[in-house]
Amino acid sequence: MVYCSNCGEKNKNGNKFCSNCGEPLNSAHSEPSKPIKSRLKSQESYSKSQPYAVRPSKMENRYEPPKVTFEWNVVIVGALILVIVAGILGRILPILAIVIAAAIAIIYALSATRKMATIVVIIPLIMVMAASIFALFSL
Repeated sequence: MVYCSNCGEKNKNGNKFCSNCGEPLNSAHSEPSKPIKSRLKSQESYSKSQPYAVRPSKMENRYEPPKVTFEWNVVIVGALILVIVAGILGRILPILAIVIAAAIAIIYALSATRKMATIVVIIPLIMVMAASIFALFSL
């Protein structure tokens, strides 16, 4: 290994230039040289003084999914559950069909919602959407 006399970086034997700072390496030495400790700089002062771009760390390249503001999927599935279960139970228990279907839809909404603060908005939306689906099919 050959050490750069400018920055102290390890380089492979046979390299003509330093892989870190680009300075020409002294290839006159037949044996590997040792780094000059007095010329080594701390990483912070070295990175500030160099004009080249710093490589991004692995944490900066990590993908972050977009933040979901409202869970429309829970509203739609809850309304469909309410409509389908009410349709099925309407044949068996016509008086309690809507009540049982609404209870099942509310239980689903409570279990599927990630943010419990939005449940106050999700449950009425499920009811409104189910009512509009019922109105659409009753035409």
